[in-house]
Amino acid sequence: SDTKGVILGRYTEKVNHTIMASARIEEYKDLTIKSGAEFLQYTKEKIEESYKDARFKPVDIKVSAERYRGGDCVRYDFTVEDHGAPHAQGSVLILTGYGFFFLHPDDAKYIININYSQRFPKGGCQVFS
Repeated sequence: SDTKGVILGRYTEKVNHTIMASARIEEYKDLTIKSGAEFLQYTKEKIEESYKDARFKPVDIKVSAERYRGGDCVRYDFTVEDHGAPHAQGSVLILTGYGFFFLHPDDAKYIININYSQRFPKGGCQVFS
């Protein structure tokens, strides 16, 4: 895919606590999604694929189909354990995230992804929940 976007991060007092928000538009030239159900399945697989690396262990991944202003979108929430974060010195971190994938209503080869995530030590607390 061809991706364009912006990623915003926030410094925290702790090295192992990160906060990030992003907005991206991804172009998939060969993507053919014809229904909300197909879009839901596609995005679920895309999220699960992004955490198949041995570094991550999925704890909970939820996706749900929604409509927004006549277009198909998918809300997602996830929690994964991060077993290989730089500077974590072997500690397990928890990565939580929330976001939406929007299928462009006029051209289904474009997907907009807006999300927020934070990573913090296992047993620690989130800044926002």
